[in-house]
Amino acid sequence: MISFKFSSKDEEKSAIEKLYIKTNKVLYGYAYDILKDKGLAEDAVHEAFIRLEKNLDKIDDPDSRRTFNYLITIVENISKTMYVKRSREFASELDDYSENKEDNFESADEVLVKREEYALLHEAIDNLDEKYRKAMTLLFFYGMKEKEIAEELGISISNVGVRIHRAKIKIKEYIEGKEAGDK
Repeated sequence: MISFKFSSKDEEKSAIEKLYIKTNKVLYGYAYDILKDKGLAEDAVHEAFIRLEKNLDKIDDPDSRRTFNYLITIVENISKTMYVKRSREFASELDDYSENKEDNFESADEVLVKREEYALLHEAIDNLDEKYRKAMTLLFFYGMKEKEIAEELGISISNVGVRIHRAKIKIKEYIEGKEAGDK
């Protein structure tokens, strides 16, 4: 592979910034799909760009599909490593609760309930029709406001409001159906 050479540090910085602006939302979504945590997904994307900056000699053109695929691979590897680490930490937290006094069992139960509720919410969103899922993903996972969602999806703000309202109803029905099935 022929390395892409920058004529100055400013040009190098500018290329990385443009690449970040162009790809960060997609990379974040990819990391989030693995980690299911906003903060960790953001950390994974930032770490990917730190690694990219250290390995600029491995890319031939910052705007190429190959560079994008390289970034996806980095984000995937970082995210999987973070996921495994977080899982081990969670298991360790549960062990700590179990080894301590009986009153800590409630705390361990609370941790499990929160994780189960979050997983159920994520499952409910994943089961929505695409137009509702996109709106809820941008609202819930990306923290976008209705105006930003409207711009991202190319629809009116009132349409975003309708989609979010309908999605919330469908999520509630899904969760109630799951809970009814557990009884």
